[in-house]
Amino acid sequence: MGNKNEFKDIAKKIGFAGIGAVAVAAEAAGKMLDTLSEKGELVTTESKIINDGKKVVKDLKENVTKSQAKKAMDAVVNMTKEEREALRKKLDEVETEVCDTENFEDTDDEIEVEFVYDEKSEEEKTVLENSSVNDETNNQ
Repeated sequence: MGNKNEFKDIAKKIGFAGIGAVAVAAEAAGKMLDTLSEKGELVTTESKIINDGKKVVKDLKENVTKSQAKKAMDAVVNMTKEEREALRKKLDEVETEVCDTENFEDTDDEIEVEFVYDEKSEEEKTVLENSSVNDETNNQ
């Protein structure tokens, strides 16, 4: 009868161990879920802050560019006829330079080199070398 009680105790312990394992796994999963959720919120918040910052920078650049363009236009209005002609000439030069730069194609990228090993050529070299050695021997 002692064996029966021992068997019952072992069975209980195994059952409790299984229930304990499930409880520990559930607790760990809960903690993991909380950790992942917090990390997700943090990344989302950081991404939003970064995107908002990029938008502010873009808007600022656009506003600065518009402001600079307005100042330039105001300056042109106040120019004399000669100054406007000089400006047109300079703008034409710059436009030509920009167009030349945009149309420039780098041909180095288009060059293809192929190395071919030609056995016949190697054989011909050997024959030529041998014949020149024979010629030297015969000339002596």
